Amino acid sequence: MAEPAEAASLGAAQQFLTFQLGQRLYALPASDVAEVIRIPTFARVPQAPAALLGLANLRGEVVPVASLRGLMGETGGVAADGRAIVVNHGGALALAVDRVEALVTRTEGASEAFATEGGELLTGAFETDKGVAKVLDLASLLASAFVARPAGRRATEAVAKHRAIETEAALESGRRLVSF
Repeated sequence: MAEPAEAASLGAAQQFLTFQLGQRLYALPASDVAEVIRIPTFARVPQAPAALLGLANLRGEVVPVASLRGLMGETGGVAADGRAIVVNHGGALALAVDRVEALVTRTEGASEAFATEGGELLTGAFETDKGVAKVLDLASLLASAFVARPAGRRATEAVAKHRAIETEAALESGRRLVSF
């Protein structure tokens, strides 16, 4: 267990979708959720980050399917009867979770402290009839799992090698190349 963090004030009436991952209860703001579906059939992507399960076709739109466990740095598969929460985060993204619980309306935030577990990035927590629901900081979880990297050195070297071969072939054939 990590150090306790102060619960964030959740403000006036807000709705949250609560769901489970193992024995833990989490929540996302309902305004971020587009829909809840069965985990779709997805195609794996070679050399993708561990949290990315693959890409799925959702009514003609290609949607990445991410494992919430993977986003939090955990290992483990996807529950056979699990669900996917489709969120709007710079486009549609499906998050695989074990079970969706309920849509909860909160009129006030929690005032007690809560403890974070490994890999959790949270914005707050509140009490429900099933226990404390921790509100995930989805933007931070996604940013830490899917780090934008510059073009790899391999790709740059391959392009340079290809250009050198083209130039050498052109010189041998007597052609002149002009590049802009």
